Amino acid sequence: MKVNVSKDHIVAYVSPRSIGGQSLFSPAAKLMASHIESYTSEKSIETRARNKLEAMGFTIEKVSTLSIRISAPAALYQKEMGVKFEKDTSSMFLPTPESVMNALQLDSEVLEGAAFPQPVELHAAKKAAKKAAAKKAAVHAGPSATPPALPYFHLQVPDDIVSLLNAGPLHAGGIKGQGVKAAMIDSGFDWSHPYFSGKGYNLNAAPPHNVDRNGHGTGESANLLAIAPKVKLHGLLMDDSVASFQTARDTLKVKIISNSWGSRLPTDGQFGTWNPYWSLVLGEISLCVQAGMIVLFSGGNGGMSATASSTDVISVGGVYSDENGQLHATDYASSFQSFRFPGRQIPDVCGLCGVRPRAAYIALPIPPGCAIDQDLAGGIWPMKDQTAANDGWAVFSGTSAACPMVAGVVALMLSKHPDLTLAEIRQRLESTCKDVVQGASSMGDQAGPGRDLATGYGLVDAARACA
Repeated sequence: MKVNVSKDHIVAYVSPRSIGGQSLFSPAAKLMASHIESYTSEKSIETRARNKLEAMGFTIEKVSTLSIRISAPAALYQKEMGVKFEKDTSSMFLPTPESVMNALQLDSEVLEGAAFPQPVELHAAKKAAKKAAAKKAAVHAGPSATPPALPYFHLQVPDDIVSLLNAGPLHAGGIKGQGVKAAMIDSGFDWSHPYFSGKGYNLNAAPPHNVDRNGHGTGESANLLAIAPKVKLHGLLMDDSVASFQTARDTLKVKIISNSWGSRLPTDGQFGTWNPYWSLVLGEISLCVQAGMIVLFSGGNGGMSATASSTDVISVGGVYSDENGQLHATDYASSFQSFRFPGRQIPDVCGLCGVRPRAAYIALPIPPGCAIDQDLAGGIWPMKDQTAANDGWAVFSGTSAACPMVAGVVALMLSKHPDLTLAEIRQRLESTCKDVVQGASSMGDQAGPGRDLATGYGLVDAARACA
């Protein structure tokens, strides 16, 4: 369900006063699992905050550990908080730049401030949704369960992904992710595509999560399922990631969350900007990790997002395996030193990812006529993928593809060793990677022997990580 696309119903998250005395929205807030407890609130403060918001006229939608979700028409936010809204290119209503800080200055003993959901960027082929919006897909009889034959080098799911990440020996030994619950937060998941049929997948994307007009979530899920075909996979929408993290943790109680997206504007790096909503996102991630969950984020395709640099997450970059099986750092994937988390380097480890100009690398199943299907169709590779605009297949990747692959490896690890902690999973992944010594990242960082900024510890090796 899209959020904040109507001025008649604007959702926000309000943080009650924290027990530690420092606001969740403070630039100095330590939003990590080891400190997140100090940003929770006493029950009496939470109750007073709720009562105050109701007295102001807001509807209370949910009370959670760090925040209270409210909704109201835009006019009430302007009256009570001094927040005005304008429509963003993503079709979301966002606070105007002049009024955004007013929501953090509520002059209240019980309310620290309010934050509003922000648009995100998918870490695969860019600009698909905008380009496809003006197009109409032709009627199609239905997609094939297998991709079309294409005259250029590319990978196919599941076999090529299984082979290159060395998951085959585990599958042969019966380790396929069984007994592990995972979630992907993405654009939606239309698993009615015949590619997914007959494989014994355990999939759950309840409405409205089972609609995917973009195609990103559906396609990238095939990468996770290639590695861990017996995992129980839940699909959740990224439109309000705070709500999705809460659902994954508190309702579904999954063990793994895979995220192939980041902030649309840079939220890390020397010139990164910030919005209080990202404080809430980092806080929710910290609560997930505190609860024993493994959270993975794609490192980005040339951008810098704090979601990828959080010390609580496994950050996934990209490695390109060419037609000769040679491994290279890819010029499509981000690599950077974090400004927001000093000492943090992104990525930690890598999955598979294509190269510039569009990372057209893996043939993936998607809803026929969706945004990606139309955007990449026709033309000449590598700018286009030479598939039809409504055939339900597209060739794409980005670090969006790499992240769910590594999430699948983590599912195999937990299937074989259920009691592994985040620290132990990190150590296993990092110490068993295939070293990558050639190529450079999107930022120009060179790969080299051992850990490097371009590829972290290298390409994950499933069998070695699970040994």
